[in-house]
Amino acid sequence: MLRRVPGGRYRAGWRALELERIVRDSSPFRPVAYAVAEKLARHRGETVHVAALDAGQVVYVDRVQGSRPVDIPVSKVGATLPAHCSGVGKVLLAHLDPGEIDAVLDRRGLPAFTPTTITDRDALYAELHRVRRDGVAYDREEVVEGVRCVAAPILDADGSVCAEMSIAAPADRFASAETAYRSAVVRSARAVTERLRQQIPDS
Repeated sequence: MLRRVPGGRYRAGWRALELERIVRDSSPFRPVAYAVAEKLARHRGETVHVAALDAGQVVYVDRVQGSRPVDIPVSKVGATLPAHCSGVGKVLLAHLDPGEIDAVLDRRGLPAFTPTTITDRDALYAELHRVRRDGVAYDREEVVEGVRCVAAPILDADGSVCAEMSIAAPADRFASAETAYRSAVVRSARAVTERLRQQIPDS
């Protein structure tokens, strides 16, 4: 898993590529979601994320950057974040059972990343209720100041939320096109869901 380089230092070995293949093959939504995310990023010119939930944290599965990407150092592929502070995380939390949400918050807490991060449990519960009602979640500069996003769920063949997709942009650009971004990411997430349903083998 490691290889030695000059100077006595170590870097990831080529066997790490095998792990990447295993993860890809065991995540059937990923190639479908990536193709749709690539199209959305090309169409809107913004940064598109695909994320999943692992042990109560958001894991960024893929990131596709359009022609005018915003710099988001915390959302590189493989990076993790607490679920309460991002649009992607709120979508994933909102579709857990209440007991599961409590367990995540007990374990992870509600750390603040910016002055607008939700750090009150009751306020987060109210936000998650809105996410379930509206079908989308917003990050209004709650992870990185100056960056906003809107996220929508991706459902697997069983109708369970398996991942989500979001579109992120600088706050001023996002504000001027919020409705368009919301519609675009909802359509894209639904397109992934429909393609996953079509992959169900006939019995």
